[in-house]
Amino acid sequence: MEQPIDVRQWVVFYEANMPEPILWRPEPRLLKKGIFLFSLIALIASIGVFWWKTPHLADIIRHLQLPFLGLALLSTAIEWFFSSLKLYLFVVLHNEKISLWTCFRTITINYFVSATTPSSIGGGVAQTYVLHKEGVHASHAFAILIISFSSTVFFLTVATAGSLALQPAILNISPKFLPVLYFSIAGVILVLTAITAVLFHPQPFQHGLRLIFQVLSHLSRRDWLADRAPGQRLLHQFNRFQQEFVRLLREETGLVLFSLVLVALALTARFATAYFLIRGFGVEVHFGDVWILQTLLFFSTYLIPTPGSSGAAEIASVALMGLIVPAEVLGLFTVIWRVVTTYLAVILGGFFFLTYLREN
Repeated sequence: MEQPIDVRQWVVFYEANMPEPILWRPEPRLLKKGIFLFSLIALIASIGVFWWKTPHLADIIRHLQLPFLGLALLSTAIEWFFSSLKLYLFVVLHNEKISLWTCFRTITINYFVSATTPSSIGGGVAQTYVLHKEGVHASHAFAILIISFSSTVFFLTVATAGSLALQPAILNISPKFLPVLYFSIAGVILVLTAITAVLFHPQPFQHGLRLIFQVLSHLSRRDWLADRAPGQRLLHQFNRFQQEFVRLLREETGLVLFSLVLVALALTARFATAYFLIRGFGVEVHFGDVWILQTLLFFSTYLIPTPGSSGAAEIASVALMGLIVPAEVLGLFTVIWRVVTTYLAVILGGFFFLTYLREN
């Protein structure tokens, strides 16, 4: 005699194996505005820094040592590799078919969309969207994003504290840099506190969302919390994401800790790019000094609200790197540094993203 079908088992199977619908979709109009704004700010900042700090361009270019420029490009490629590997190790837990190449494309897409949105908030959403399209649950993809973001911010915070402890005189030499640093410290504390509160004590956040959707339902005369309505879907996705985040922390603790190592390697490679560029201009510097200044620079511009930190990154570079880079090459260094560390990834990510949207 056939056993009756247990509908609840099918529901459990579906919840565990079928990718849930994702609420975000790329909006071409907003992307175009973001690209324009990022390009405009970056262009104005680059031209301003370039002409202000580069009086003898022809002589500087003539003496530029190309082997060091090649090493700078290699360092950037190594940074991309470690960032892609970090994403791959988390994603492969859920979908063994995803390759390291797919993770590299996803990372560059993150760079591209980050450059077109304030405080780089769109990059993580785009990364979640692409991974979801590749067959990863949106909850798992978003949990990976939050873990990756938190590990980066945690490492930067510790590295910044260590850098200031080793070189406290930097605060006296660059007093104009202090407001930016204080803004970043406040932003990091606020973001990490919010993430911790929402993920480990989700009930107040859930109640707040329900209250918002109840008010919307009352104002629009539409039940936002009905079955399959946007409000109910958002709450459902948040619950799954929060559970997945906690599961990863408990069951993949070793991988989460190893992600900190990969963050350290990726950022060290990024900072090495600046070191090799400085050496390419014939300037003798210690890598430790460059590492400290680049750590402060990256930390202070990580949460700046301009798209892709455009404008702020160039100004902060002049303020900090000017401590060890001669004034006559500082402008050209800043422009090349931004091209190698940011604009190349943005261009690659834009190509991959537009290609991806056409294919999907």
